[in-house]
Amino acid sequence: LLVGAAAGDVVATAAGSAVCSGALTAAAGRVSVSGGADAFDAASGIATSWAHASGNAEVRAGATAGAGDIDVHAGRQVRVSGTLDAAGSVRVIGDGAAQPSNSARVESGAVLLAGGSVHVRAARGVYMAPSATATATGGDVHVDALGGAADVGALSGGGGGGGGGG
Repeated sequence: LLVGAAAGDVVATAAGSAVCSGALTAAAGRVSVSGGADAFDAASGIATSWAHASGNAEVRAGATAGAGDIDVHAGRQVRVSGTLDAAGSVRVIGDGAAQPSNSARVESGAVLLAGGSVHVRAARGVYMAPSATATATGGDVHVDALGGAADVGALSGGGGGGGGGG
């Protein structure tokens, strides 16, 4: 697990699973959590490819990015709980397009808040608990299950309007 904090960022990148049990706070930066990473930017530590099928990414107690985006990516399964609050966009993405078992889960009570857009996407399926919410005050909410079903909770888009697709 590579953990970095360049320019106020909170970054956790792992070839295997990246599981963050405590709250993540980047008051003056962005938050990036990646599991299954097979390539990453040397300067920032942020993953650029997620090819390892065994890699999961999990944020269990929420995250705050006061001056950027929150990205939670995985080669296999990505799951988030708690409140993810970003000045920029929030992305919860199963990025291993070659992995048919990909899924993205937004658990019960989770709150996704973005000053920009919210993106929840996976190669297989997306699950958002009925009590989970996603709000994009400056953009759209995108929910995409590329090869399966989208089971979606409450969505709200600002800016030019919200959109959820499955």
